[in-house]
Amino acid sequence: AAAHAIYAGASTDRVTYPTDVMLFPLVFVWRHAIELALKEIIRLGVYVETGEAYVPPKKPNHDLAELWTNAKPHIIATNPDQPNHPWLANAEDCITRVDEVDPYADGFRFDMNRDHTAPTLAKLPPLVNLRQAHEALRATTNFLSGVRAELMGRADWVTEMRAAHESAAHESE
Repeated sequence: AAAHAIYAGASTDRVTYPTDVMLFPLVFVWRHAIELALKEIIRLGVYVETGEAYVPPKKPNHDLAELWTNAKPHIIATNPDQPNHPWLANAEDCITRVDEVDPYADGFRFDMNRDHTAPTLAKLPPLVNLRQAHEALRATTNFLSGVRAELMGRADWVTEMRAAHESAAHESE
């Protein structure tokens, strides 16, 4: 919702903004949404696959490339007949592009790196179409939301089957 509000404000305003005024908050919010979706897909995917709770690493991970690598098998498992579906390729391309520009999840938050020696977004293209960026990030987030919904349904089924199995085991004792 926040990204939609930022985009709506930028697209209806007749003022021209410097890149960092509208693009940075927009991509930051979408990037964060993608990161959280990938983490949720990993958590749900592990549970569906193993029946066990996923224990995330102790060190916070904001690396979209690594999260994508870990989430992708769970995403493909939701539609194994189409591992090369265009939606998957589009999501991977979008995530890869965002990760290339902002690999440490701080570029769209801060204008300088942690050492204050260089701009955070040195790989940002000189011109970015705000509408195209918003639509690509929204489509990726929507795709990941659909995957999450599918995995949530499967996780509910796993939970129900475990409970039924445990109930049957207790009845037979």
